[in-house]
Amino acid sequence: MNINQVSFVFFCFLIIENILAKEPLRFRSDGTFQIMQLTDLHYGGYFPNDIKSDLAQETYFQTEGLNTDFVVFSGDLLAVYAEVPMIGWERAVYFANFYQKKYSVVFGNHDYAGFYSPENTFIELDMKHEYSYSQKGPENIHGVSNYYLEVLGSNSNETKLILYFFDTGVFDCEGVLGWSCVYPDQIECEVCYGVKGENVGCWSKNTGLYQTFLEQGDVYGVFVGHDHENDFIGNYNGIYLAYGRKSGFGSYQPKLPKVQGTRIIRVEENLREIQTYIRNKDGEIETQEIHYPNSNEIQNICPN
Repeated sequence: MNINQVSFVFFCFLIIENILAKEPLRFRSDGTFQIMQLTDLHYGGYFPNDIKSDLAQETYFQTEGLNTDFVVFSGDLLAVYAEVPMIGWERAVYFANFYQKKYSVVFGNHDYAGFYSPENTFIELDMKHEYSYSQKGPENIHGVSNYYLEVLGSNSNETKLILYFFDTGVFDCEGVLGWSCVYPDQIECEVCYGVKGENVGCWSKNTGLYQTFLEQGDVYGVFVGHDHENDFIGNYNGIYLAYGRKSGFGSYQPKLPKVQGTRIIRVEENLREIQTYIRNKDGEIETQEIHYPNSNEIQNICPN
């Protein structure tokens, strides 16, 4: 394995078609690559909340847009019963397109719910946007948005970073009730920082995904959404496990005094390290407090 090639993973919470012909993603000349993670925007459920989410996105792009190389929408762009899902979808990705920022999306559970047309239609329409790097994954495995993107070196065509996108579905995992999961066919406590305001919405069954990451050896960051009150990050066996900050105003809100925000992720071309922080809707950078888990805080069950 090339030690200089590393990987990040984005969920909503390899067997994957690669990107169609577009300008390749690259590290900057200074050897950095910055990602803006937007999660749980929930457009289309309540118009006043959509307006607030628009204003929040405007702040994210005005404060971080100049330094951002790529935007990831890590699930739940839509409210669960968006009246006109396509309008909500287009509104969610509007600012990325307006500011001419390359971006990609991965489906969350709410992006499946309440659709009036097949979810394949939405990913296919999104792919037509000039700045979209979203992909429709293989049809013979679970989920719609399973794919990967390569980031090339600043001065070479060598792959230095891989972004994996896994579609975690809606409900149930291999017959076990609860939240869905990354199925096996999609794969073929330490110090942490931030807030855990609710139980982790873990899958109803352990499918061995994390063990696969360890064996793969090139994954060193996993970034998720879905649980709106969580924004913590920790490192376990050399892999960063992190929540984004709920970015929009649809559905329930972050745990007070926290407010909506975006997680910024910056990597350097030849280092297996990341720099990450939360930029909130008010334009402020938040310092996430250190937290040492103890035995009384162990979560032994998964919701639902």
